Amino acid sequence: KIARSLEELGGTLNAFTGKEEICFYVHILDSHLRISIDVLADMLCRPLFREKDIKKEKQVVLEEINAV
Repeated sequence: KIARSLEELGGTLNAFTGKEEICFYVHILDSHLRISIDVLADMLCRPLFREKDIKKEKQVVLEEINAV
């Protein structure tokens, strides 16, 4: 849902992990910079975690960490 809101503006949301960091980033037109910052801030400050999503993302993060 979060990524879709940015995609509707022509942007993309992505993330990657390292051993000691997680990076979230957005590619979007300058004219939509403010909304992309608002979306990232909302995602980080008011997260909604569903158990099934946590399990899925945990596996992705572990695979990325092991690849480093």
